[in-house]
Amino acid sequence: MKLSANAPCPCHSGEKYKRCCFPYHKGMLPSDALKLMRSRYCAYALDLPHYIIATTHRANIDYTEETAAWKE
Repeated sequence: MKLSANAPCPCHSGEKYKRCCFPYHKGMLPSDALKLMRSRYCAYALDLPHYIIATTHRANIDYTEETAAWKE
């Protein structure tokens, strides 16, 4: 899904995407757990599997090294 930078962020923060989750999707680290989880939800809504993979801890039961299969 393509989203305008000025559209409301899919994480429901009330902020525009460009000022909310977009910086995290481009590489900035979230400063707390709430921002991390909002940005992961937003990545799911926008079909950004690379971000979800990058922010999943290796100890998580759902983690796998097979990223190609995971993206599916």
